[in-house]
Amino acid sequence: MDHDSHSLEWQERKQDVLQGYNDYRETGNIIKNKDWSNVPIEQVVIKDRCWIEFNASILKGLQLVTTQ
Repeated sequence: MDHDSHSLEWQERKQDVLQGYNDYRETGNIIKNKDWSNVPIEQVVIKDRCWIEFNASILKGLQLVTTQ
């Protein structure tokens, strides 16, 4: 899965800052009550015959394709 952890629009994420602060003070978990409804989340798909090296990082926004 891939996501940006927050919306790019300040109006959509301004409550996250206060909620995260309060959650961290109470529980030590900054995302306990995070509102994920404005966070775009997409599936990461790695298709057959794709070569991934050791110590590789699969980053968001990449489309892995193969050639035959």
